[in-house]
Amino acid sequence: AVSVNPVFGTQEAFGYRSKLTPHFDQPRQGEIDAIGFHRMKLPTLYYLEKRGVDLSTLPMNKVLDAEQCPIATQAINERLPSLRLETRDRIRKKYEDDMKKKAEGVEEEKPKKTPRKRRNFHNMGETLLLRETLEGVVTDPKAVVHERVKGIGLEFEFKAGEFFQNNPFVLPHMIEHVVSWARAPGVDHLIDAYCGGGLFCLCAAPHFKELAGVEISGTAVACAQRNARRNGISAEQEGEGAAGAEVQEVNHIPGAGKCRFVAGTASTIFGPGVEHFPPHQTAIILDPPRKGCDDEFLNQLFAFGPARVVYVSCDPATQARDTRKIVEAGFKILDVTPFDLFPQT
Repeated sequence: AVSVNPVFGTQEAFGYRSKLTPHFDQPRQGEIDAIGFHRMKLPTLYYLEKRGVDLSTLPMNKVLDAEQCPIATQAINERLPSLRLETRDRIRKKYEDDMKKKAEGVEEEKPKKTPRKRRNFHNMGETLLLRETLEGVVTDPKAVVHERVKGIGLEFEFKAGEFFQNNPFVLPHMIEHVVSWARAPGVDHLIDAYCGGGLFCLCAAPHFKELAGVEISGTAVACAQRNARRNGISAEQEGEGAAGAEVQEVNHIPGAGKCRFVAGTASTIFGPGVEHFPPHQTAIILDPPRKGCDDEFLNQLFAFGPARVVYVSCDPATQARDTRKIVEAGFKILDVTPFDLFPQT
């Protein structure tokens, strides 16, 4: 049996969330009914419909109006009321403009409908964004923003609508825990699989001789390269997206190992760029998407045979599935620690 450590959390049970995505359903004659959050998740609604439940009889699939959000940061709650007003004005103006064009005999060309794999249970509306960053609260998902990891001090660039951990209070503790378990006697190389913008790889840089971040997305690899330069960490970049804009150095990490970032696929994740890493001196950090690791990736991991694996997951079910395979391949579980990144949810 494997014991699970107590859940790690911080005292910030409210006012911690640095990203909020309120939604509204399709407006009626330019008027929005509610801007807030769905009362029931899509998978639940999908399950109920499969069981023959008439979803139109359920009030839970509608949007619950939210003028404030107790788990969001103060800055987001201060911005939310004005964004709600701006959104209502924008939708109303769009409707009025459309009606005017229609009265004048001008019809907008409607985009072609694309087939959906799964029914959209919510009326077509819009999802808004509020993300607190170093630039302030940003509402444009395509805006390039920056966030500093508290305590660790590194600064990261990403697009506001892309994934970045939204609990800035727990995040540094989780990073420190992950890096501490990646370190082991004789282990001086690190591979950060599913590296994204280089969060774990760059935070671990002072503790390893050589590091590599591997990511399928060439755009993410280019972002990781810029984040390395921004923090004064020596970096190389290989694969798609190698070119990057000039980045101002805001930190300099003394003694940091050399990082390289590789744009690869699931079939080449332990190929070019990391082929010279000695397995018995290499630790692997896994931080896959919710679906977990596929068999192709795990088979390469087992063939490589690293000294240590640290698996970070947002879905205990897929993590348990993958961990069973990792244990069956000869690894032993040393530590299981949950982190409460989403209090009150």
